Amino acid sequence: MFQSIQAKRAIAAVVCAAVCMQQAVFAAQPQFTMVEGVKVYSGIQDLALDQQGNLNGSVVDVDGKPVQGATVVIGQQTEHVTTVKTNDEGVYSVKGLKPGVYQVVSFAGLRTYRVWNADSAPEGSVKGAIGVTDTKTFRGQCDERGGDESLCLRLLKSPLVWTAVIAAAIAIPLALDDDDDAS
Repeated sequence: MFQSIQAKRAIAAVVCAAVCMQQAVFAAQPQFTMVEGVKVYSGIQDLALDQQGNLNGSVVDVDGKPVQGATVVIGQQTEHVTTVKTNDEGVYSVKGLKPGVYQVVSFAGLRTYRVWNADSAPEGSVKGAIGVTDTKTFRGQCDERGGDESLCLRLLKSPLVWTAVIAAAIAIPLALDDDDDAS
């Protein structure tokens, strides 16, 4: 009987740890909010201009393939700075930017960069802006809200839902187990 109680406590501890680990998994992912269908990433990333003072970047899809002809808009505060398009390799370059804080908007969303000259950029600055777009081609397969997935499919993909299912599959039989005989 003592081993059974220890086993139940160990299983409960593992389930609790699994639920807590979900927070660490979600914290490691890039944080963004959706604003009118556009991903707006939180935080500011340091970006170094190249030696000629150009901001270089690229737009790729989720498979890493370049997105050619994608429009990229560069802004600073509330002012439009320039608009460029990606080439056949999904690459773009903006000439003549001065150090400062800029917003880069493309199919991949909106990111804010603190732009530095190449010689004064802090360690860890990225050398180019990379946007990963998750746009897909749909041929009328949308749910009633206009999204690209149904609610059931989104729930099945959620790690939090699966954690709850696994926790319930472990906890319910333990709770129903009535082996506390007075022998």
